[in-house]
Amino acid sequence: MAAPEAPNESTSSNAPGVPPDARPLLRHLTASLAFRLTVALRDAPLAFATYRPPEGIRTPLALLRHLSDLIERSAVAIGGEGSALTARPEAVAEKDDDPARLWAGETERIYLALSALDTALADDRRWAQLDAKRCYALLQGPLADALAHVGQLMLLRRLAGSPAASVRYPGAPVRIGRVGPDQDLAC
Repeated sequence: MAAPEAPNESTSSNAPGVPPDARPLLRHLTASLAFRLTVALRDAPLAFATYRPPEGIRTPLALLRHLSDLIERSAVAIGGEGSALTARPEAVAEKDDDPARLWAGETERIYLALSALDTALADDRRWAQLDAKRCYALLQGPLADALAHVGQLMLLRRLAGSPAASVRYPGAPVRIGRVGPDQDLAC
């Protein structure tokens, strides 16, 4: 298993109680989330967006919307720019009933949110203001929740009859700062 790339960022600006390796670990977790999300979404048929699982379970589109909300709120909570995050892609912001546009809009939105979160984590000024309590809350709350929801998307892909590609996660080329849909899944 390859070690993650070492970021060139100072950890001396950590607030009291924040472990020195917290920032690179949170950024690596964000990149891992982007990688796993890409596995779940890549080559999903359009019908997957509106797949109706058993009652009481969110549709893939509803899960993706919730993921976007989680990551956007996380970025804002650590000092990310709220105005850029609330500007949803046009198809998502409107009352739209076209599943293709809604899916494309939410897919764009989640990657924008992941980028905003990574940018906020990489910013020295914002990082210096992140206390230990908020750092741990970010990890055990929205980021852990997001990983669970990506797992749900993977399960729903299989239930919908369109399983995602098999990937060896321990050897995956996850890189800090690489949080877009342009992931290399050939591993």
